[in-house]
Amino acid sequence: MGKPGDSDFDMIEEPLDGHGHFVAAKMDLECGAEGSLLSMPSYDLLPDPVLAFEMLADGLPGKILFANQIFLERMGYDAKTLALTPPVALHHQSRYPFFEQGVRDLQAMGTLTAETLLLSASGREISMEVNARYVQLNGRPASLVVYRDLSRRKMVEQALQTARLNYQRIFDMAVQGVFQSTLGGRFIKVNPAMARMLGYASPEELVLTIKDMRFDLYASPEDRERYLDILRSSGEVERFETRFKCKNGSEIWVSLSTRLISGDTALDSFIEGFCIEITERKEAEEALRESEALHRVMLMSLSDTVCISDEAGRFTYISPNTERLFGLSPEEVGNLGTVQALLGGLLIETSELDERGEVPNVEVEVPVGEHRRTLLVTVKRVDICGGTRLYACRDVTENKELHAEAMRAAHLASLGELAAGVAHEINNPINGIVLWAEYLQDEAPDLGDAEDAPERILKQGERVAAIVRNLLSFARKPDDEAGPVDVREILEDSLGLTRARMEKDGIILELYAKSPMPRIKGRDQEVQQVFVNLLSNARDALNARYAERHPAKRLAISLKAIERDGVSYVRATFTDFGIGIPSRDKERIFNPFYSTKPKHQGTGLGLSTSHRIMADLGGRLAIHSEEKSYTRAVVEFPVWNDTEGVGK
Repeated sequence: MGKPGDSDFDMIEEPLDGHGHFVAAKMDLECGAEGSLLSMPSYDLLPDPVLAFEMLADGLPGKILFANQIFLERMGYDAKTLALTPPVALHHQSRYPFFEQGVRDLQAMGTLTAETLLLSASGREISMEVNARYVQLNGRPASLVVYRDLSRRKMVEQALQTARLNYQRIFDMAVQGVFQSTLGGRFIKVNPAMARMLGYASPEELVLTIKDMRFDLYASPEDRERYLDILRSSGEVERFETRFKCKNGSEIWVSLSTRLISGDTALDSFIEGFCIEITERKEAEEALRESEALHRVMLMSLSDTVCISDEAGRFTYISPNTERLFGLSPEEVGNLGTVQALLGGLLIETSELDERGEVPNVEVEVPVGEHRRTLLVTVKRVDICGGTRLYACRDVTENKELHAEAMRAAHLASLGELAAGVAHEINNPINGIVLWAEYLQDEAPDLGDAEDAPERILKQGERVAAIVRNLLSFARKPDDEAGPVDVREILEDSLGLTRARMEKDGIILELYAKSPMPRIKGRDQEVQQVFVNLLSNARDALNARYAERHPAKRLAISLKAIERDGVSYVRATFTDFGIGIPSRDKERIFNPFYSTKPKHQGTGLGLSTSHRIMADLGGRLAIHSEEKSYTRAVVEFPVWNDTEGVGK
């Protein structure tokens, strides 16, 4: 029997009857023969083992006085053998000292509840819970003990302990990280694998170091918030991928699978789960992604030559088809070192590339053998093959030559269209010259009233000269390089080619332009071609709506300096109040050879050519129209910057 308080369990109630009295108070004793046990029929009915033994004056146990049938069966004794067995011998040897102390405590306190370990007759160990009472049996002090078998509970406890040890062994030996943490972001417990994964010497160091996972552990605090949102909404998280910070400052990719263990309060709740490092997998995925991205670019750019560079322009990738475009092998291109050495005058604004992610269709000329080729280069912001800029180069030399021929054809068409009007315009002053010449011839001896004839002849001659000068200006070959030009002067020259015909048609011209105007970037002949095309279109639209003179048969032209997106422009606006453009045609007005004019009137190249000229100059041409109401053509020319001419 053990000392009071030796048990790991709470004290249990004393054996009581239905009236709340200790069972021993109802003892029904029958004396047995010498060497036999007393008979206590009332205790034979109890379902638990019961034993009584003498209490000697010196506080030592005496002989066994009584045992009920359940005790005999459970311990494997017969009554006679048990009567001759000392009480201490019923206990496991390790419990002897506790039994003797327990007897003394019982004699002193009157009751005792504890745990002990008995030995059956066969030597089997049986865990028992003890409820003892100091009583008088036939006038002799005795201990009356009721036992409760704890074997099943001990088996359960042993199983739990085994499971606990197995769990701890798995926890400690697992190759993946296992952890428990608070919702607030601190570790409660981590296994050694978790500590090693993050570069810590021990689990304890990791637990003590991480004060707030959001900032101390997660490379991206936003990932922690996303993780908690998922956990709170579903109670668990499967394969959440994020980056953790290691002790040395490096980062690793991990996959988290966790669940929320809810307690009675939020403070009692915690997270437990697994953490698997997936850095190698993510690196492999990234390498595969880069490879796929590169191949996608290659598939999309089969007709182009592609190279990739870092921010300094050093090549990090060169496509294998460079010889077709540059006449150089990929190795020879690589030996050039940089994109600048390959593409020469290609200039890209880094700010524009960063803002838009792409700078398309930059025209550049490169030498190929004894010739020069024209390339369109599109530059894209990328993050593949160790580079940050991708250059897709396309040869447009033939296209540019064809375009130049098309523009020349359109120019000749416009020139031919003007020729009829010019012939008529020249005819009138020539007739005047002829008439005044004849008059002078007839009146030569005495000029008389014809004294101002020479002045009139001179005026008509100057008129013819101006018409021819404007026509020659329009017909001359354009300059190769754009330069600073006077937009107002070009507009007045263009009006000089068309004004007479418009006045004859009854068109009211309104010109609004301030002086002076900033010089624009352009080529005289191309700018004039744009103006003549727009004036011709306006004249046709007004004549189509008003066959005769009319107050609304007006063409308003304005010039003004503007600024848009931090860039200075000169805006020319042509507004006619003619037939307008049908809605169905608005999307196609810039298509080559598309025309809304009657058959045999116009070539369909005017607007498409003008649109291309403006794009080449870095300007803009926009058409706004409402059918049967008006058409407004808006042309914006970039203002010439003096720095553009430096070095040319």
